[in-house]
Amino acid sequence: AFTVTDRVSNQATTPVVLSHYGQVVKAGLNEAGSTWVNFHGPQSFLQGQHLTLEPTDLRDDHGGLKELTGQGGWAGMSQRYFMVALVPPATQRHTVAYRHIPGGEAGFTSVTLRAEPITVAPGTSAEVVTQVYAGPLQQSVLQQVSPELVYAVDYGWFHLIAAPFFHALVWIHGW
Repeated sequence: AFTVTDRVSNQATTPVVLSHYGQVVKAGLNEAGSTWVNFHGPQSFLQGQHLTLEPTDLRDDHGGLKELTGQGGWAGMSQRYFMVALVPPATQRHTVAYRHIPGGEAGFTSVTLRAEPITVAPGTSAEVVTQVYAGPLQQSVLQQVSPELVYAVDYGWFHLIAAPFFHALVWIHGW
């Protein structure tokens, strides 16, 4: 994971209203989609709820844009073994938007994280710090970035069996 710090300084004589914005985009639609043993595609964790959407559900013929608003959490895109996630400050209120963007051969799938607007008074500055995770779906690493990021690891229909089994194997391995 790495940290992105965005700073703005208002040198004008009037207040400026700004929103912090981050986006993860994946080219094409994964028509095969997820299977009953794993999920890959756009997902987020917001207000205690883990949301996953099949990229094909975001096409206009399936409803198009989906949005959620809340505080903390994360938003990102996963593949079978890897993911990219934007992890905003826990106190930041923001909107997560999922959409399909037409273009190219199969278009693009987008996950956007947009903070609520802030007003920067003249002569002052503002700063927003966001963690960006790009790496493997390894629970110990995800836990270090954000405890809620472990929800990105999907065991599919076998979650009730696989999750405790995984933790037992980690414990045995560390013994």
